[in-house]
Amino acid sequence: LVGARVVRDLLDPDRAVVVGVDGSSHADEALAWAAAEADRSDRPLVIAHATGHHRDHATLGGPTLQERRILGRRLVDRALARIWNRFPGLPVQTLVRAVD
Repeated sequence: LVGARVVRDLLDPDRAVVVGVDGSSHADEALAWAAAEADRSDRPLVIAHATGHHRDHATLGGPTLQERRILGRRLVDRALARIWNRFPGLPVQTLVRAVD
């Protein structure tokens, strides 16, 4: 039942602490605060990253949509590793959304 509660809580925006990451120092500070708050209040954490994609971006030499997804996943995975090193038992879900 504990696993079911955690999954339900992760999907409940009124229950989970949600933080966005983008690789900036401000996002790193927000991540640290959000993880500490989730741990302190016994709530799950959701780490999210979203990236837009301009139609002509790949044509102009920028990353493709698939490359942006991969970069976003790496960013979120690094954030997750930092959090689990500091809060090993904290329930965390990650989300990466790349839109065309």
